[in-house]
Amino acid sequence: MAKYLISSLIMIVVLFTQINFGAVYSYQQINLSSCNDSSLSSTKNNKVKTKELSQSIATQIGLDVKPNVSLTNEVFAGNNLFVLRKASKIIPQENENYLLITDLNGEILHQRFIGRLHSLDYLNTEFINSSTILYGTASFLGSFTGFSLWNLDTNETRLIPVVGHHEVEYNPNSNTFFTLKFYNEIINNESHMYDKIIEFDHEGNILWTFDTQPLVPYDIEVFGDLYVGGNRTYKDVTHSNTVFYDGDEDMIYLNSRNANTFWKINHSNGEVIWGLGELGNFTLYNIKNELVDSLFYNAHSLEKIADNRFILFDNDRHNKTDMTSRNTRLLELEIDEQTMTAKVVWKWTAPRDYYSVIWGDADHLPNENRLGVFGTTNHPNTTIGARLVEVTPEGTIAWEMNFPNSERYKYGIYRMERVRFSPIIESNNAHNIQLLPNESTKLEWDLCYNFRNKRSISGRYELYLNRALIENDTIIFPKFWKPFTVEKTLSAQDLGIGAHTLKLQAYDEGGHFTFERYNISIATYFINREGPTTIVKGEENAKIVWSGKTASPLSYELKINNESISEENWLGEDIIFNLNDLATGTHIVNLQMYNNSKLVFQDEFLVQIFPAQKTNILLYFYSFGGVIILFTITGVIIYFVKRKNKRGE
Repeated sequence: MAKYLISSLIMIVVLFTQINFGAVYSYQQINLSSCNDSSLSSTKNNKVKTKELSQSIATQIGLDVKPNVSLTNEVFAGNNLFVLRKASKIIPQENENYLLITDLNGEILHQRFIGRLHSLDYLNTEFINSSTILYGTASFLGSFTGFSLWNLDTNETRLIPVVGHHEVEYNPNSNTFFTLKFYNEIINNESHMYDKIIEFDHEGNILWTFDTQPLVPYDIEVFGDLYVGGNRTYKDVTHSNTVFYDGDEDMIYLNSRNANTFWKINHSNGEVIWGLGELGNFTLYNIKNELVDSLFYNAHSLEKIADNRFILFDNDRHNKTDMTSRNTRLLELEIDEQTMTAKVVWKWTAPRDYYSVIWGDADHLPNENRLGVFGTTNHPNTTIGARLVEVTPEGTIAWEMNFPNSERYKYGIYRMERVRFSPIIESNNAHNIQLLPNESTKLEWDLCYNFRNKRSISGRYELYLNRALIENDTIIFPKFWKPFTVEKTLSAQDLGIGAHTLKLQAYDEGGHFTFERYNISIATYFINREGPTTIVKGEENAKIVWSGKTASPLSYELKINNESISEENWLGEDIIFNLNDLATGTHIVNLQMYNNSKLVFQDEFLVQIFPAQKTNILLYFYSFGGVIILFTITGVIIYFVKRKNKRGE
């Protein structure tokens, strides 16, 4: 009886030492005597709600350093989802892992302590729908307890008691999950470690497996990674680190770090369709179109981003063409399954102090920028730990977040996702639209899902004109974060003279929405002024420009200080006046527009013209008593200085 009581207490510790205060938790009461690797029999489902901590206490659970951030206007707006490892340099038991959602400036929007596990690559995370985050979970004491589902809307968490490494991937077709499990095989009296892909349900039942052993020869050359260190003497043959599932085609893409190869596997029957890399059957070309034996070395985080295109993080560790190479890269590959050729079509080679011997991630964003996670805790020639970067297609850094290591801690990140909490609306539409009565305008919007979606997801949009619903329809957000385009043509004749508002509202499948609003003006003419009202005589930017358009001819008169200087008919051409034509001083500018003899528009304002300043170049200065004498290129300047007494007089 005592034995079973102690076991039950241990199970409670595993489940409840990583509490997020204020959350609702689901847990399962397990029959411990029936637990094994292939199934977990659940006898009862339960929920518990914890007491919410005050904000002042919650803010104390944080970092001892603030990340360094730089960004430009080329960044793709959103938030960042990742697990941050705070690794003690002194006491390993002090390691802490936090699931974080931050904004682009590094401010924390959501955080959750997820245990002290030493292996960060067990704790990767991603959204699987608009409200639910899937992530690896560890206990307070450091053991891996499984995977968790955290619903941000309800703050409810559910633990799935399955152990795996490097990957957890959602299968939306059957509401199941994939992960990797390693096992040892004795070959020629030596232990060799391989991986299996396993598919499991929410209760932890294993439904499907795939063995990697037939893919990789047991004597493959993997340099120092042949042995994983410590007291372990088995050979790490495959070291798989990515399972990517394409639900539309029911195919799995498996990446093996040590084999420098990834494979396409038919999920329905386990058939290997092809391999790409050192052990694959593709002909490989680098970005210079040169034939090579391998395109990447020790790569991580393979992702499919189009039907024939992939992105991955090339660590460039153990590069067999140059063992001293340290050129970690983001790579995009394009494949042709008919000719069985693959080519690098885009790359970004990071600076040498980004070199990442382990871990890493690469993502393709909707604006064509790429994200890179150079997440190892140590990089050469720098004290910076994890480095996150976003680059433009041309290779310019658009955003960067670095985590400096402190004296006590170093920081690591395995993967990261750029996310939003509602759909993304991208457009080139002007937000203030001016139409003549005979004109119309065509508006276009590209709607993308909240995050990098691996499957098509449904949503909807609504169009409102002057707060009245005029159109709504279903959205199918295409997979691979591609846009769904909405178009709308508006006629000024249908709208009528006056001011109008148009609003587009886009919803995801969970009802979270984003909107954009537009102001539309309909009139018989428009005229707008640009330019300075204060200048220094002779400066270049001194022109006032009136621009606009009109449905019928008007006439205008331009007056300076009530004196007419120009009278013309106006059909919408620019009216330009150079303020350098005025003398120094203050002047009244007045533009009047007429329809026949009726005044329909007037723009009157003051301008100030200052004299040009001569530049004094100081040649020498001398001071004595209360006198300072400056000798300049334009003459001598004398200053008399009155000293204050102790009372300041």
